[in-house]
Amino acid sequence: MRTLDIIKRAGRSLSESKTRTILTSMAIAVGAFTLTLTIAAGAGANNYVEKLINSNFDPAEVYVARDDKVISSDYSSATKPQEYSANSTTMYGANVYRLDESDLTKIKNTDGVESITPYYSITPLYVTRDGYKKYTGYVRIYKSSQKPTVSAGTISNGLNDDEVSLPDDYIKLLGFKNPSDAIGKTINIAFERTVSLSSSDIQKALASGTTTALESLKPYEIKTYSLKIKDVSKQESTSLMSVIPMYVSQNFAESVNDYITKGTNDYQKYYMVYAKVKNGNNVTARNEVMSRLKKEGFKVATAEDTEKTIMQFINVLQGIVGVFGVLAIIASVFGIINTQYISVLERTKEIGLMKALGMRGRDVSKLFQYEAAWIGLLGGGLGVALAMIVGTLLNPPIASMLGLDKGVYMLIFEPMPIVILLVSLVVVAILAGYLPSKKAAKLDPIKALRTE
Repeated sequence: MRTLDIIKRAGRSLSESKTRTILTSMAIAVGAFTLTLTIAAGAGANNYVEKLINSNFDPAEVYVARDDKVISSDYSSATKPQEYSANSTTMYGANVYRLDESDLTKIKNTDGVESITPYYSITPLYVTRDGYKKYTGYVRIYKSSQKPTVSAGTISNGLNDDEVSLPDDYIKLLGFKNPSDAIGKTINIAFERTVSLSSSDIQKALASGTTTALESLKPYEIKTYSLKIKDVSKQESTSLMSVIPMYVSQNFAESVNDYITKGTNDYQKYYMVYAKVKNGNNVTARNEVMSRLKKEGFKVATAEDTEKTIMQFINVLQGIVGVFGVLAIIASVFGIINTQYISVLERTKEIGLMKALGMRGRDVSKLFQYEAAWIGLLGGGLGVALAMIVGTLLNPPIASMLGLDKGVYMLIFEPMPIVILLVSLVVVAILAGYLPSKKAAKLDPIKALRTE
C-alpha cells in the first residue's frame, strides 16, 4: 500500500472520531502554545538586547580596568573589613584599585590600540539658564558609537568643547518653547570641588573675626561653564540609564574632572578606560589586543561580555517558562498512547479485515503512526496559531508598558524555530503512537475477524 494512501486513510480515520481527536490534540496545543510564546519571547529579548548593546557600546572597544570588581560589578568579596590601602578607593566596603596616568600610557601604547577614553565620573552640582531655576543633571561623554534619539539639531558629527547635547526633559524647565527653539542657546552647568585650606588661610580668616571667618572659610568651590546646545535628545527604550544624560566632549569632561579632583586622592585616577581597537570589529584583532592587555595585568571585557551577562538572566526565565510547555507535551504523550490503544481495541475487526485483504503488518503499523502524526500536527498547528495571534495582539500593549520605541517588540515569531517546533511535535507524536501501532500490526487476522 502506498504511503500517500496510508496517510489519507489515517486522516479519514481521525475524522470519524472528531471529538476524541480534538481533545487529544488540545493537550499538544497547550504545550505548543507555551513553547511558541517562549521561543518568541527569547527572539524578542535577543533582538532587544542586541539593539541595547549597539546603542550603548562600541563593538570595536574593550573596557580596561585595574580591578576585576570594576568589570564584573561584583563587590561580594568584601564580606569582612579589609586592610586600608592608599593605592585604592573603597566601594561597598571593598578595596577597588584604579588606573593612573602610567597605566593609561601603557594601555595607549599597547600594539593594536587606536585610542583610549577614560571613564570620568563627573556629576554637575546643577544645570540652569539665566533667569531660571537650578536643576540636577547627569553628564556623559559623547562617543561616535552612541546613537541618541534626537528631537532637534544634530550630533552625528560630534561635539565641540563648548557644546552640549541637552535632554528634552529640560526644555520646558529652562523656558524653551520647543526643542528647535533651544538649538544654539546657552545653558550653565556648575561643578563643585573640595578646597584644601592651609593653616595660613585659616589664620588670615580668623584675624577678621569669628563670624566673618566662618563665612569666608568655605571648604568647597563652585565653577560654572556655559555651553551651547547643539541638539536635544530624548529617552530611548534601549538606554541603560533611567536618566537621560547630557552629552559633552571628551576634552570638556577631562577638564572638569581635573578641576573637581585636583588636590585630592582621586586626581588622575580612573576606574576604567575605553580602549578603541584598530580594526576592532574583527574578533581576532580584538582578542589579540585583549590578550596583550591581560599579560600586562589589566582586567578586560567587551560589549559581548555585557550582552552575555544580560542574556543569562533572560535565558533562565525563558527556561523556567519552557519547562511548563515541555510538561504539557509530556502529558500529551500519554494522551496519545491512551487514545491510540483505545482506537486499536475498537477497530480490532477492521484491522483483521484489512490484513485479511492483504494489508501488511508494517502498513497497519504505519497507519496508526500516521494517525498519531496527524494528531501532533493538528495540535501543534493549533497551539502555534493561537500563540501567534495572542502574541501579535499583546505586542503593542507590552511595548507601550515597557516604553519601547516604535517597531520594537518583545515577541518575535521567526519561521524557522516554529517549523522546527512543529516537526518536533510530529516526531514526538509518532514516537508516542509506536507501541499501539505495534500492537495493531501483530493482531492475528483470524482472531481479529472473530472479535465482536
